[in-house]
Amino acid sequence: MLRFIKHNFVGIDGATFYSILSLFIFMTIFIIALVIAIKTPKKTIDAVGNLPLENDNVENNNNYE
Repeated sequence: MLRFIKHNFVGIDGATFYSILSLFIFMTIFIIALVIAIKTPKKTIDAVGNLPLENDNVENNNNYE
């Protein structure tokens, strides 16, 4: 599989730069998502997790704040 992709990057100047940049962007987004998931209160996670199971009421229930 790699041999099919590898020959495309031979003619690109700075291909290693693009690969390192893409890895850095991925890791940054992953770490930000992880921090947000850890810092989100359990009450909010439970409220959002139960949204598909709740009845369709007209009233607005703000259980998470």
